[in-house]
Amino acid sequence: MVEFLRVQYRLGRLNAVRLAQYAVAGRITEAQYGEIVGTAEAGPEEAADE
Repeated sequence: MVEFLRVQYRLGRLNAVRLAQYAVAGRITEAQYGEIVGTAEAGPEEAADE
């Protein structure tokens, strides 16, 4: 489900507001929402690369 939503977001078929509705409904987590829209904080591996 998350990968499908990620693709739809990248293609412009979903916007951040609609994606947030999936998070509110419990279909995805807030962390997954952040990863898809690019607002997630860098994890330990990503932070080490910077």
